[in-house]
Amino acid sequence: MATAAAAALLLVGPAPPGMAQTSDAPSPENVVASFEAALDAHDGARAAQMISDSSTLLGMDTASGRKQVQAWIQDQVDHAVVIEVGPLHVNGSRVTWTARVSRSDWIRDGIGFRYVDEEAAVMGGLITVIGVHVRAPNQSPTNASTFIRARTLATASEAAAATRPSNWLGLVALVVSGVFAGLYVASGWAPRAAGAASLQKGRLVPALARSVELRRSRET
Repeated sequence: MATAAAAALLLVGPAPPGMAQTSDAPSPENVVASFEAALDAHDGARAAQMISDSSTLLGMDTASGRKQVQAWIQDQVDHAVVIEVGPLHVNGSRVTWTARVSRSDWIRDGIGFRYVDEEAAVMGGLITVIGVHVRAPNQSPTNASTFIRARTLATASEAAAATRPSNWLGLVALVVSGVFAGLYVASGWAPRAAGAASLQKGRLVPALARSVELRRSRET
């Protein structure tokens, strides 16, 4: 199953950044962060908003299409899933990460938590493929201290999406102010120190008058 999941993700990603996402779509990292945060918060409706109609789940469980993947999401919620995530690694439209997952049914079976390697392909702001691969008990990651509750990712991803337009507006404002400042100086309107003589003051009108007189003399 792990091989099939990897093959499916290779078929869909990583795509070139310009083609993988539309200009107004959230980044793949933010989509995955919001998805994991919704699962950890037991908000199945919110998590379902992050998947495409043709989404596919591969690995530990298998599901195809929105209804089946949505049923898998609900199963996580029903079993009080707790998700801690490690760093998200982005490669174009593909995101990979390791999670530490706990479920009520696993706890009843004497398993406190499992380490799970996950990957997702994101297109147009929606997850199209999810790969979930449980590690063997003796394959714990070496960077366990970097795991954080997934629900805390929601605030960070939403803040990044909210501040992105303001950053662009700030850049545009900076460019525009620079252009106007350049025009201001080039036109001779820049403020001068007190007492400094202006080389242009009193010369523009006489120069124009001489130009008009010269043209008239040539015409006659």
